[in-house]
This record gives sequence, C-alpha cells and structure tokens, in this order.
Amino acid sequence: EVSPDTCRLWDMTTNEKLSMLREKMAEAGVQAYLIPSSDPHISEYLPDHWRARAWLSGFDGSAGTLVVTETESGLWTDGRYFIQAAKQLEGSGIDLYKEMLPETPSILDFLRENLTANSVVGIDGKVFSTTQAIALQEDLAKNDITVKSIADPMNEIWTDRPPMPEAPAFIHEMKYAGKSCPDKLAAIRREMKRSEADVLLVSALDEIAWTLNIRGNDVHCNPVVVSYLIINEQETHFFIQPEKVTEELSAYLEEAGVTIHAYGDTESFVTRIPDGSIMLDMGKTNYAVYSALPP
Repeated sequence: EVSPDTCRLWDMTTNEKLSMLREKMAEAGVQAYLIPSSDPHISEYLPDHWRARAWLSGFDGSAGTLVVTETESGLWTDGRYFIQAAKQLEGSGIDLYKEMLPETPSILDFLRENLTANSVVGIDGKVFSTTQAIALQEDLAKNDITVKSIADPMNEIWTDRPPMPEAPAFIHEMKYAGKSCPDKLAAIRREMKRSEADVLLVSALDEIAWTLNIRGNDVHCNPVVVSYLIINEQETHFFIQPEKVTEELSAYLEEAGVTIHAYGDTESFVTRIPDGSIMLDMGKTNYAVYSALPP
C-alpha cells in the first residue's frame, strides 16, 4: 500500500530522473551509482523519505537494488516481484535482472562488465551497512574499481522528497516493558565491561526502542523511532529529531540519565569519541557513521 505522501513521487519521467542523477554522478566523479532498498538503520521497512530507489525507477516493491552507470541501468529484485517490476519498468530504459536465475549476472558481474579499471562506484554510505560497503570495496578492488561514499544526490534532484518522519516518540509504559530504562542501561554496561568496550554505538531501531522503553510511528509495521544511541561508562546519548521529543518524553529521558542530541549531529559527535574500544554491529551500522569514527 502506498501512502498519500508517496503518490506524487512519480511525476517526472524515469529518463528525466536518471539524467539528473547522471549529472550528479559526473560532478562527484563516479561512473556508477548503487541505490539499495535501505535507510540509515538498515531497516526492512522504509519511511517514504528513504524510498529513493522507488522514486528513481518507478518500481515500488519492497526489495530491489538499482544500478546506474553512465550509459546503462538495471534493477535487481527477487521472484516475488518479477511480474510487478516488468510492468513498472516498461519503457523506463531500466533493464530488469531477475535474481537467483542462472542466467542473471550478479550486480558485481554487471559492474565488472560495464566499468573499466580505475572506475569509481558511488554509494550513499548512510544506506549501506558497513559489512556491505567493505565487502563491495574488497570485491571490486580485484578489478581495480574503487568504491566511494558520496553525498546523497537525492537531496538535490528529488525536489519534492518527503520529509523525515515527524511523528512524536512516546514512552512504553513499565507495565508492558517489564524492566526500567535505567535497569536496562545498567545491564548493558555490565556486558560492555565484560567485553572491555568503552563505548557502545547502537543503530538498530528495535534495539534503541527496547533499551529506552520508547516507541514511535516512524516505520510502517514497526513501532520504532528513527534515532541513534551511544552509551559509555557514565553517559547515554540519544540522537533524534528535536521536534519528535515531547515535554513528557524529555523529562522521562532526563530522569533516566539520557542526554538528547539532534539526529543530524550523530556523525560529528562520533568523530569526537575519545580513544578506546568501541562496540558496534557492522551489519546494522551504516558505513557513513562507521567512517566517521576515530581510527
């Protein structure tokens, strides 16, 4: 089901959108660009703000990756969407690649076939997990192809892009949570000490919701809040859009010893983390945040 806010996302033709993207690719010095079905928290269900692959291609199934080079473009998706994708891509100039069929090349094979040595593949590091980005770099390096994280070109070409989710976050009551936020933070710190970790960086939205006993309406089918959480021995830092924090939630978090920061300040904050050991899940932490960490 497509929300009303999404209905206006397909006003321009796909060719016009791809042409604009290729202009931004040229400015960034990349010969190919990858657009996955993902957000900065590697979520399965996406807020409209991060449905760039759907906006660019016209294919609005939940799973798929769009690859655009200077002259070619292809969309990879699985068997659930072969018929839908064929219909929605018709006339777009985007080729459909049916995943898991023996004749279908992988995205890596496509890039190797369509790019020359010393080419650069662009990604938005915010929507690739660290695991994915490093694996992509290592695989393409064998063909002397570089992977480069660039500023999200959608910010400039997607002029009617839906805003980030704006619904207020709310407290998940103790009678449902079963354990208080301070108790959960204390348990987490015990595990951090056991693992000799000075800092824990949490990007997965379900883990943040559980830890802080909060809920939200940011993601369809999931009661979570778009945010980051950083925990050290004595402090807890919560990164969220300020307009999503009610007076009640602000007082609750303050009482639990949680400091609120703007969502957009996450990367600049992690650059200032003191020397020490940082614990994170590379499969759930996006590559842009990971790259901002001190060496």
